[in-house]
Amino acid sequence: MGKDKKYIKFKKKYKKKYKKKEQKKLKSLIISTNNIVDNLNLIYAKIEQLKEELNHEEK
Repeated sequence: MGKDKKYIKFKKKYKKKYKKKEQKKLKSLIISTNNIVDNLNLIYAKIEQLKEELNHEEK
């Protein structure tokens, strides 16, 4: 019985640690993804601006 309790305690502790590590990884992944999306939005805005400038030059 004693070994089972120790194992269960160890398993819970390990799960907590593992969960925290996974949460940190997910947070950093979300931040990276948000940065990529922001950069893509800036690029898209610049493309739109250049299109408008070209249209004004053609007229």
